[in-house]
Amino acid sequence: MMGSAVACLALVVVTLHIFVDTIATKFFNAPIDITHTAVTRYYMVGLVFLALANVELRDGHIKADLFYSVLPDGMKRWVRGLNLLLLAGFTALLTWQVLLKAIAQTARGEKRIVAGVEYIYWPSRWIAVAGMFAFAMVAAVKLIQFLMRDEDGAAEAPQEGDQ
Repeated sequence: MMGSAVACLALVVVTLHIFVDTIATKFFNAPIDITHTAVTRYYMVGLVFLALANVELRDGHIKADLFYSVLPDGMKRWVRGLNLLLLAGFTALLTWQVLLKAIAQTARGEKRIVAGVEYIYWPSRWIAVAGMFAFAMVAAVKLIQFLMRDEDGAAEAPQEGDQ
């Protein structure tokens, strides 16, 4: 998935950036002033938000199934459906809020001055929007797939005349 590849690239870049900053600070007494800002405002945003959809797609999020594992199969299906519905709704709502914040900060031209140099921050808001949008789409697709399955978990076959 594209977002996951970009998140991996961000991990490599942040590691190299911090390594170079550490060497510059310890051996040359010349730290890279933008390191903290770049790490917190760009690299970490990409690492967190761009990987969310891929983790959900692979069912890699943390699961607490202490009570779920003892439920009857019919109840498990109901709980799973409710979980997917809540996830799809929550990610859609969060995507909407992140989008509104990105629009506002872009219009405002969000920026900060670090060590006397002005850095723009608003583009990182759009990284979060892209990641949350992909997460919301994965959640919606998983919900639709769940709703299209019968109680045994098999995809429902189209009825004659439904073509």
